[in-house]
Amino acid sequence: MTIAATARPHSLRRSTLTQKQIKRGAHRSTRELERAIREYVSITNEAPTPFIWTKTADQILASVAQYRERISDTGLAGYKLQAH
Repeated sequence: MTIAATARPHSLRRSTLTQKQIKRGAHRSTRELERAIREYVSITNEAPTPFIWTKTADQILASVAQYRERISDTGLAGYKLQAH
């Protein structure tokens, strides 16, 4: 076992802990929140993993269309989705 192989699980645990702290933490200032976010990004960049799409573009667009149909009575459906 190499040092990198043994160090990685610790980084992942720290990353998960930091992510939870950002979500649940009561940050006293914007600066404190920014520090927590920068720490999270730094830790997750130590052992990056690729994002894997679990749905096709057609499935995602169908889901969005279904959602828009569901909320059409609420007045929120007037917002237009723009492709970038």
